[in-house]
Amino acid sequence: MSYPAWNYYPRNVRPPEWVEGFLSVIHDAAPHISTTEPRIGVTSDMVLRHLAAGLQGLGFVVETGKTVAGKIRRPVLFGDNGRAEVSYEIDAFHDGYGIVVEAEAGRGARGNAVYRDIVRTSLILDARYLAPAASGCLSPSERGP
Repeated sequence: MSYPAWNYYPRNVRPPEWVEGFLSVIHDAAPHISTTEPRIGVTSDMVLRHLAAGLQGLGFVVETGKTVAGKIRRPVLFGDNGRAEVSYEIDAFHDGYGIVVEAEAGRGARGNAVYRDIVRTSLILDARYLAPAASGCLSPSERGP
């Protein structure tokens, strides 16, 4: 499997067993999200939609929409009586392994979104891993004439 290109950190530790299944989901979605061919107008939401069924099959909870009910919120800070006061919205989460998935495309994939995702994931309760699924697609406004 040559797609996707990936790295696991730290490099002196063998990747955990779940990585193979996760990569298989990404590989299966390649015709829709791969950046080996330029794509116009693909969004992070579209990338997540192509990954959703496969991730759910691996036990992930996946964002299903932009409504409150469709969002996934993970607590970061707690206040009085143990209530979550600060939470972050993420694209997918595997409770058993503590994997946060953030799908990025277009400007988000090429900008600082991955760095933001690293910092935010380090603050999320029970998060042990960040699996950024990035597709460097062009938005219609970025493609030029």
